[in-house]
Amino acid sequence: MSASREKNLRKQQRGEGTEKRQIRAVNEVQKKKTRKKIATAAAVVVVILLVFLVLVNSTLLYTGVPAVKAGDWKFTKADLDYEKYLVYQTTYQNLYNTYGEYISYVIDTSRPLSEQQYSDTQTWDDYFRESAVDNLVQVAALWDKGHAEGYPESDDFKLAADSAVDSLRTASSEAGYRSFNTFLNINIGKGVTEKTIRNMIEKVHYASAYSQKLVDDWKAAFTEEELDEYYEGVRDSYDTVTYAGYYSAAATDADEEGSDPEEAKKEAKAKAELIAESSDEDSFHQAVLDNCGEDELFAYQDKSSILSNSTPRGLSEEWREWFTDESRQYGDTVVMESDNGYYALMFIGLEDNDYQLADYHVISIYAEPDEETGEISDEALTAAEETANDVAAQFAEDPTEEHFEELAAIYSGDAASVSAGGAYQNMSKNAFQSGLVNEYVFAPGRAEGDSSVIKDGSTYYFVLFDGYGDNYRQTIASELLTQDKYDELIAQLSEQYPVKTTIAYKLTK
Repeated sequence: MSASREKNLRKQQRGEGTEKRQIRAVNEVQKKKTRKKIATAAAVVVVILLVFLVLVNSTLLYTGVPAVKAGDWKFTKADLDYEKYLVYQTTYQNLYNTYGEYISYVIDTSRPLSEQQYSDTQTWDDYFRESAVDNLVQVAALWDKGHAEGYPESDDFKLAADSAVDSLRTASSEAGYRSFNTFLNINIGKGVTEKTIRNMIEKVHYASAYSQKLVDDWKAAFTEEELDEYYEGVRDSYDTVTYAGYYSAAATDADEEGSDPEEAKKEAKAKAELIAESSDEDSFHQAVLDNCGEDELFAYQDKSSILSNSTPRGLSEEWREWFTDESRQYGDTVVMESDNGYYALMFIGLEDNDYQLADYHVISIYAEPDEETGEISDEALTAAEETANDVAAQFAEDPTEEHFEELAAIYSGDAASVSAGGAYQNMSKNAFQSGLVNEYVFAPGRAEGDSSVIKDGSTYYFVLFDGYGDNYRQTIASELLTQDKYDELIAQLSEQYPVKTTIAYKLTK
């Protein structure tokens, strides 16, 4: 290779080397910039995460910012949780009054509400949360409407607030919590304090008082003609059906060897058809006693055990259609099939509820069952009867309402009524648990001040009749009309309070 060619080659290589070094330098700068951007981005993410964790673990999202907006109103998550707590308590108590010890099949307090279905599309937690939001909207709307119309505020809510707080403090103390706020945060919601409770009760109390004022005004304005006309339009749902009934169950154990479920149902049907041959309620009762199992005899000793009262809307469609048929007459019978047996039914009557509601006092004295066998002996019945007669004698010495209430506190076994002194007001013909007490109270010629000892099963009732009140038919119509007007008002007002949930609502859900 010539010297000149070697010189040119070395020059070219030097140039290529320089270019490569420049490229490497540029790449290194770009890598440094990229690493810096990544580091900066990572730092931002870390800051965001830290801020998020601080927010979630503090009470700021629960008390410092609105979770729900309704028109110009703003409610925090703590406000919402307290209202949700109130909805839960009310719903649970109503369900308990209906289902008693079986309530766990409806709401299981040992499991999270978010894991229990209220409907096909909602859990119980969803339902309570949605109901709480609806209630807050109503509170806001009624508060604004009441103030716009000059409805005055009062300090009455303070008593309600004191009672609520005292009750929760007692629960907190009994449960062993060292801090009241800790108890509230765990059992009601994070961020809930005594201040939250008092503030919400003030709003709710005012809205409730104002809505009651509206209700009272509406009821006072209804005419008898208006109420009668309204009732005629709903009587197929609200008239009272009285009927006799017996359930003949197919008692075959499907797991028992050699059992025949179909044969058992045939036998159950035959028994129901035999009872349905009766011509009146007395013969129906006797037919039940003649054909029921030995283990059922005690339950059916009294004729009242076969009698039931219900509004048509409380019955199955098949039963409702049969009972409300215009051709139905006293003594008509039918056999209705169920999943595992047959019902023998007898039509007694259809009450149009055109009568006066009754006010009365009752002291319930129960015959005590044997602690070992659970059976009620003749001696226990005698002891209960003697106690009832002694109560009646003591009352006769001082026949005043105050004395009756004192006796109720001492002798009545019905704890629920003792708090009201044994008083029952505006009761319908079938409202009391004892049919015989209902018969006594609504017997023709019943006069104010009448009293009597009444035995129904293993219970003795000392009853004091106070008098008659409002017409039941018109009371039903008044309640339904009022509810219609209230629902219409709330629907109209709610349109002015569109609900918006914020990021705080979603992050704390």
